[in-house]
Order: sequence, then C-alpha cells, then structure tokens
Amino acid sequence: MMTVRKDLTKLLCNNEIPSHDLPTLRKALRDAYDADHAATVIVIARSILKLSPDDALTWIRLGHSLSETAQYDEAETALRKSLDLCEKSHAFVVFSELGHLFKFKGQNQVSADWFRKAIDARPDDADAYIFLGSVLARDGKLLEAEAAHRSATQCDDGCIDEAYLNLGLILRSLGRYGEARQCFERALELDPQYQAAQDGIDDIVSVLTYVQDHNA
Repeated sequence: MMTVRKDLTKLLCNNEIPSHDLPTLRKALRDAYDADHAATVIVIARSILKLSPDDALTWIRLGHSLSETAQYDEAETALRKSLDLCEKSHAFVVFSELGHLFKFKGQNQVSADWFRKAIDARPDDADAYIFLGSVLARDGKLLEAEAAHRSATQCDDGCIDEAYLNLGLILRSLGRYGEARQCFERALELDPQYQAAQDGIDDIVSVLTYVQDHNA
C-alpha cells in the first residue's frame, strides 16, 4: 500500500498520469473516499477528471468532498455535472448529496426540495425520508418531520432502524413519550447494538419516572 501511495504521489506531483494509471487512481480515490479523507479525494478526483472528464462517479465523490470542506459553489458545480452524466437510476445519490450541500449552507428549504426529489427517484428507500425529516426538524417543523420519518419506517430498503430512532426523537420532542419509547424499542430490535436507541429508552424511562414521582 505504501509503495502504491508513493508512486501515486510522484505521478500527481509531476503531473505525469498516463491513461493506463486510471485504475490505480480510481482505487486510490475509492480508498480515500471510504476513509473520509476529503482533501485526498479532491486532489485525486481532479486528476482523474483530467483524463476522464465524463466520469460521473468521480464528479459525485468530488462534489461530496468539496461540500464536506465547505467549498460549496464548487461542490454544487461538481454535483450538477454528475447529474448530467449519471444514469437515471443513480440520480437518487446526487439528489441526496445536493440536499446535504444546501443543509450545510443553512438553506433548509432548498435542501428539503432536493431530498423530495430523491424520494421521488427512489420512493421505497428510507434514507431520503430520513434526510428530509432531519432538515424539517432543523426548521422546527416537527409534525412534517414526523410524517417523513414515519414514511421511512414503511420502506423496504435503507436504514429502517435509523428511521425508527429518528421518529422516536421527534415524538419525544412532541412530548409523546409512550410512542417514542415504542420507536426506540423497535430500533433496538432491528439493531441490538444501537446505543442511540438505548439512550432514547433510558431518557424516556427517566422522564416518566420524574413525572410520576413529582405528581404523586
């Protein structure tokens, strides 16, 4: 691995990247992306795009990492480019990334609109509903957030355990503690190691005990 990285660094620094090194670059990009090494992703992605400017996946990864490093205008350009290039079946990913981008920028309404596009593109995937519910909650739209997270729990794909966790958090915010506990318990059933769900249950038990003791 170290040899590959040294060779890659040499190629990048010398700006000598022959086309047959694209597989090496793409593997390095994937490894950096999986490790959340945003700066490395940006450098390698730009090198790949010099050789393969129509590589939709690389544009997506570049846009994601630019967004993570608060380079929002460039990130939006990269993601819109990827949207032009990617297959229709992959548009869900780009819509979601654009939703996150505008959430980071504090433009929650625009973010929500992109997440709704993601839902339309893949209505049976829980993740976009979860993303939408999260950004609605940031705006204090708890009932709308509840509806989004509840829809997520009915999906066939995606992070269903997270959907139940987030629905529980919204219900807790609304003071509907019994319903919230049921959601946390369901999340824990789906993932017995889900510490956030256990913390939610503990909080509900604590608040109900406090209320009972002080109303006695």
